[in-house]
Amino acid sequence: MRGYWVTPLGGGNERILGFQCQVACIPSLVCALRYKTSQELVSHDIHSNTFQYKHTFSVELVPVCKNEVVCLPLSLARSLGHMTQVVICTRVTTSLHLTDPQTLQVAELSSSVYWRTPFSSLCNHRQLTEFYVLHIEKATPPGSHGNISANHSDKCVLSDVWVVPVSELGTSDKQIHCRSHLGHLLHDGDCVWGFDLSQANLNDANLDKMNPADIPDVVLVKKSYGDKVKRSKQRNWQLQMIDREMDVTVATTNEKGAEEDYEEFLEDLEEDTIYRKNVNIFFNPGLQTVAVGDSDVSEDVPRVGLEEMLQEMTINDRRD
Repeated sequence: MRGYWVTPLGGGNERILGFQCQVACIPSLVCALRYKTSQELVSHDIHSNTFQYKHTFSVELVPVCKNEVVCLPLSLARSLGHMTQVVICTRVTTSLHLTDPQTLQVAELSSSVYWRTPFSSLCNHRQLTEFYVLHIEKATPPGSHGNISANHSDKCVLSDVWVVPVSELGTSDKQIHCRSHLGHLLHDGDCVWGFDLSQANLNDANLDKMNPADIPDVVLVKKSYGDKVKRSKQRNWQLQMIDREMDVTVATTNEKGAEEDYEEFLEDLEEDTIYRKNVNIFFNPGLQTVAVGDSDVSEDVPRVGLEEMLQEMTINDRRD
């Protein structure tokens, strides 16, 4: 017997049907949220003293995803150790993990604190621009004198980066300078995904209150590893998903966007070992992987090792 049914309704909403004890555990499994519960009496039998209720769980997720650029309210930025307001969400667990690309300062924002001072992301992964790295130099975090403090990232390297949009490469001499936390990954000649704030048309109350001189022109988010299609052909693993009952109108409208989001999710799993730590990844024996030299994919593309994969099992449900 299936535990619950998931039906996408469009607009980011989904309807989940199942038994109360099974659906009630979902809020404890989903990160960074707030939820409400209610019940409605459907029927009752006065002779046997039995009641039937319909239980409703309303769950609201934090509208910020991994690798998205956000603008913090000024009061919240000061309470987090005087971070700059324009930061990157590097991970979403039971809390939001924020990284300041200007100083390498990190902070962890719980869901309760977020809902007291909510904010939204300035962009999503579809609005990122691919940049070409012309030159990169290691920089020192301001005020650190070369020493990494407890509230600064020890995994990232602060660097000064000069980039140009890939679409303007060879046609424009304009170079864009920015500070980035990706100095441990980038080299001259690499490509990187970033958010171009100087060309974006944004409507954000927190960003409008900032001094224009404090707003960076470009925020680099993550390294680009080449053609996504060729990269997906080298992926010799797969995930298992809950069965979903797709509505015809919703399926035709959101099918392409759902595929792009799922592909982005798979790339995040490959690039972040901590992100995939609690995800069951199954080896796909039916997929013939392509040799690196034949597919023109960079050799430094992150990959999931065989030791992290599980052998897929098939369980057939029987109903007597």
